[in-house]
Amino acid sequence: MLNLLKLIAILLFGILANGHLIAAKNPELARIAILPIEDRTGSNDYEYLSSSLSNAINISMLKNFTYYAIRSYLVKNSIYEIEQKKPRAKNDEQLDQNAIQIGTVKEIAKDLSAEIVIFGSFLYDKETNELVFTISIYYTALDQVKQLDEARNAINQTLFMATKKVAKILVSEIYRMAQEAQENTSMEVDEKKGNKIEITKNMVARSFDWSTKKISISVLGGFFKKSATYGDPFANGLCGVCKLQFALAGRYWILPRFYLGMKIDFSEIWTPTLNYGSISAIDGLAFAGLSIPANRWLFSADLGIGYYVINDDAFGKIYNPAFAFRIGAELMLTTYFSAGVTANINIYYDEPVSLYFGGLMLSLNYLM
Repeated sequence: MLNLLKLIAILLFGILANGHLIAAKNPELARIAILPIEDRTGSNDYEYLSSSLSNAINISMLKNFTYYAIRSYLVKNSIYEIEQKKPRAKNDEQLDQNAIQIGTVKEIAKDLSAEIVIFGSFLYDKETNELVFTISIYYTALDQVKQLDEARNAINQTLFMATKKVAKILVSEIYRMAQEAQENTSMEVDEKKGNKIEITKNMVARSFDWSTKKISISVLGGFFKKSATYGDPFANGLCGVCKLQFALAGRYWILPRFYLGMKIDFSEIWTPTLNYGSISAIDGLAFAGLSIPANRWLFSADLGIGYYVINDDAFGKIYNPAFAFRIGAELMLTTYFSAGVTANINIYYDEPVSLYFGGLMLSLNYLM
């Protein structure tokens, strides 16, 4: 009997220490905390889902990945302590719940020294009679929150399937992150064979991608040549009519792949009969575009329309509409910077013939 009790004690100790033993063998494993999923339905009928979702996520993660799992009691203690320290303003209920939750998540990540924190919430949609689940991942090293696609489930006998839906979305995102990390490491990712993937600190640091970006601010510079038109023989040759162009631009993604932007161009134009800089131009354009991400690459195309002003020593100032079309590619160099190249066509309306310039521009982009 005594030997049996010893055996049980050893087994229990092994189970409890498992995460710590794995971490000791590989200190580079990422520390991951899974927080209880917040119930925002306003009803006591769905309280059980909060812990059920967290458990389902934990089980699915452990089936597919190896990492340092921060124990649930540490998570609960950390949440309790941070919640107790938080000042309570009179207008707390009027504040953005998501902002409050993210603030708490960041404090918990710091308190637990976690590389990844998985958190989320669910609410009731009266119009469709569904529960809507939203799960997010906070990457501490990048100070970024990635919100995953929402999951919906009708309030009926299939509600127990909701936990599996949510867990599946999360596991898919971690696999995507692993595939991206694979490009820069020797790590093998094989989902079909069911091999477990080690989620390392290095893997988390490489998990940046375009889906987390909403704004880019760009500095551009390039060389353009005017296309030959009737009555303009100087446009022929290597540089009949050429210009250097510098620009400032900004983009904002209104949808994952569609963006709007503004651009200001500064140009200096010269011809064989004019000194460099004798004609200067400035134009302002509003544009809309489509972007296609591919790992750390982003391919894009956009159309712009605006107005230009040319200051010509011979003819004075000329004001007319301007149009632009460009296609480009850029590579994300770090979490906050990318470099790119674009092929451009600029059209300056004029009479009797519009001016057409084609050229290449290089860009350095700050990403947010």
